[in-house]
Amino acid sequence: MPTSNQQLSSASLTLTTEELSAIADGIAAGDPGAFVPSGTDRRWGIVVATEAYEAWVIAWPSGTGLAMHDHGGARAAVRVVSGRLRERFHAGGAVQLRWLDAGQAQVLSADHVHEVINLNDTEAITVHVYSPPVGDMGFRVDPEIDLRTTPST
Repeated sequence: MPTSNQQLSSASLTLTTEELSAIADGIAAGDPGAFVPSGTDRRWGIVVATEAYEAWVIAWPSGTGLAMHDHGGARAAVRVVSGRLRERFHAGGAVQLRWLDAGQAQVLSADHVHEVINLNDTEAITVHVYSPPVGDMGFRVDPEIDLRTTPST
């Protein structure tokens, strides 16, 4: 006989944006930087991974970011713990721009496509909670942006 967990559909394992935001807020209230390895490049750590969601902490040193990307159909909540990021995103048939400041939270729809970059002098720390989980590869295959390097001529 199947257990009640086995009877859940994959749709029921997708959290609401309110639930994602509550998880992000809870992680941000602690010491999220403790989940990120030390280093000078953009880096991340997984705080928790379940069948329903994943929570990540990402460190964005000055001049680093990700080119336009999506999250594979996952919706997300993003909480900026420290620093400031610039986000360019597709909305209404055009590319929009907004700044994500420390203390702010954004909810991202399942079809959200964006670029995120730290144009400031200090490292930014963010908490991201995705449902359904995006898996590790989503962060590794998107083109990195690193304004700290100068192209050779």
